[in-house]
Amino acid sequence: MSAVKLEVSYGTSSLGSYVNQLVDALVKANITGRLSIGYPVLADVDQAEIGAVLDSPDHGVILFLFEPNLPSKSSLVIDSQDELIFNFSTHLSRNSELRIGRSLAVPVNAITVTPASPNDDYTTAACINDGDRIATIISNFQRLDPKYRRSLTAALQSVTTIKPRKKRLNALSPRSRGNIIKEIESKIANLDRWQQSAAIECPEGPQRIRGLAGSGKTIVLALKATYMALKNGCVQESG
Repeated sequence: MSAVKLEVSYGTSSLGSYVNQLVDALVKANITGRLSIGYPVLADVDQAEIGAVLDSPDHGVILFLFEPNLPSKSSLVIDSQDELIFNFSTHLSRNSELRIGRSLAVPVNAITVTPASPNDDYTTAACINDGDRIATIISNFQRLDPKYRRSLTAALQSVTTIKPRKKRLNALSPRSRGNIIKEIESKIANLDRWQQSAAIECPEGPQRIRGLAGSGKTIVLALKATYMALKNGCVQESG
């Protein structure tokens, strides 16, 4: 397992206590990565709320769906997961750096969590506070290739669509100035944990975004405005 701990960003969510129970279960299970509650928002996924998204170096992307009552047939749970995975994978595939030919290079899976313990037929469902069961399901998911980690983070944060990076196709030599600049740009295209939290967390009352010149204030504010508009149904995503 990676030494990276679980980082949590709390976006707007209607799931209440489920959120805290899921976080506690993942921490107990020593799951690593970045857990985003209620983010990102996909405008073309309106049949169910994606409760949380885990971006893990050890297990790829995991979508968590919250179901107060599981359907009587496990196949219905799988169908719901498959539809969300397809839509989410389509969202990620818009980033050319996350594709291998016509296929998505990043593993995307889903887990449905529920208050009660599901029976063995529900292979990708677990009780919300059963960290051991959740960890067992996650252990079967494919590891993320490290070379896609940074591009995946940018795609999840949608930063590259706001601040596109130059291609710099002629930067071939590892020691060239162009390649060094290319590497720096690939790093600043992503938000750090504090910027991401500021972008999606919406505390009650006024919120001040402060920082030095060039520290990313405009990017954070643009993402926050987009996130709040999507959450409130004010805009729709385009292909």
